[in-house]
Amino acid sequence: MITTNINYPEVFPWPSVDGYKIQHTNMIERSNLDSGRARQRVRFSKVPSTVNASFFFDTDEQAAAFEAWFRDVLKNGAGWFNCRLKTSIGLGYYVCRFKEVYEGANPIGICAWEISAELEIWERPLLPVGSGLFPEYLVEAAILDRAMNELWAIN
Repeated sequence: MITTNINYPEVFPWPSVDGYKIQHTNMIERSNLDSGRARQRVRFSKVPSTVNASFFFDTDEQAAAFEAWFRDVLKNGAGWFNCRLKTSIGLGYYVCRFKEVYEGANPIGICAWEISAELEIWERPLLPVGSGLFPEYLVEAAILDRAMNELWAIN
């Protein structure tokens, strides 16, 4: 796991969930056999994921500041940064970078702007290893939490 001290600025809007899509890198190697069957093996244990994200800026100044930050701080997108993203394990900060230069800024109305980009997340967002052994506990954790804290609380 890598870390970075560069954070996505709080003065910019977070990525919109409209059109938001997470794509995971394939980690399986598949070999087709002459019999019609196939053999599969895990080639990599940790792979990056990509997120298609859109950023909507309310002012000209926000959009211009984003483009300057992209150029100056991220070295035209080559640098890694911490960004708050929504994944299946919740809203959290992930180390990511732009896969290539963003699309836009495209005007929306009089002074709003949209920038679209594909972000690469350093590591596929997953619960800790071993969590998948007991999926029923994960799915029903809220019920257990409520029972422990409300129904069985000692006064």
